[in-house]
Amino acid sequence: MASIELDDEAAAAIAVLAHKLGVGAGDRKAPRRTEHTIGYFWPLYARAERSEVSSWTTKEGRMRLHVLPFFGHRAPSDITLALCDEYREWRLAQLTPRGRPPSLTTINRELEDLRRLLSWAKHRRYIEANPLSDVERAELLKTEDNVRKTIYEESTLLEILDGAQDALGDVAVVFRAFLLTKVDSGARRGELAVLQWPECDERNGIITILRGGKTGEKRETDWSERAIAAVRAMRDWQAAHGVPKHNRWVFVNPHTHDHYHPDTYTGWMSKVCTELGINGPDGSIWLHDARHTFATMAARAGVTQSDARAMIGHKTDSMWNRYHVPNRMNVLRAKERLRERRLQETDTPHHGVGETPPNRTE
Repeated sequence: MASIELDDEAAAAIAVLAHKLGVGAGDRKAPRRTEHTIGYFWPLYARAERSEVSSWTTKEGRMRLHVLPFFGHRAPSDITLALCDEYREWRLAQLTPRGRPPSLTTINRELEDLRRLLSWAKHRRYIEANPLSDVERAELLKTEDNVRKTIYEESTLLEILDGAQDALGDVAVVFRAFLLTKVDSGARRGELAVLQWPECDERNGIITILRGGKTGEKRETDWSERAIAAVRAMRDWQAAHGVPKHNRWVFVNPHTHDHYHPDTYTGWMSKVCTELGINGPDGSIWLHDARHTFATMAARAGVTQSDARAMIGHKTDSMWNRYHVPNRMNVLRAKERLRERRLQETDTPHHGVGETPPNRTE
């Protein structure tokens, strides 16, 4: 009789069903029933829980790159607090692309992913108990002071923008446009990397993020005059390098006519700051610090916390958000306050500060 090969998901489903039905029990000729591993449950969990929200993609990456290589061959009954501590030490011995160990916050997320998988398996009655359900959160997850204090003060920002040409060459025009847009909008790098022209309102200076961050929710935020001016300079450079006007991407690679990968901007930022010798209170300056800068500048400008959170895409203080509903007028009011604050913090115009951009025409 010809044998039938099953993929991992089918084999896992059949094995779990056999386990629940007790197939093979009492039959000496049947193979001994063994406990399934974390790696065995992962395809079933992923298939049931997978979504299009970016947070799931991030979780799936964490599981495949880190959690499964360590826990994948182990049975749920093998998972203990001591083993989780061993995992933490194993992870801290590795280096991230930035050349340093992962943060405890990152490792905590990975352990939370493991606990959720086990909870799912118990809820589906694939396992009798979640071995981590009785472990106190404070015991499983280690805390650290990971609040960054680095922001782009105006003098630091101008130094980075001015030094980009020597560090990056021609693509500095793209980097300057991207960084100014990021600092003055508070958007995430991944959101801006895929920004398209229909999402940009040059008349009112507003960017619309259609699928924002971890929640996938639409929001609007500021697109400053200096950022628009820098983007226009970039657009001229793109046209000179053969990018057609009808290309939908704002930050487009002239060689591929596609958008740049978000990691490209991180690499550019690291190269510029390294060559200039620029650091902040936390050490090296991150591209992500632009979001902290936006929040700080908004607070300095007197923008309400609710409006600033709506623009940056943070969902906290749910009760306040329930009673305060931001709209286009909130964004325009916040935009004007941010513009006034920027003009106060710099004496000389830079990349079009103070200029009112005319309507963009194709």
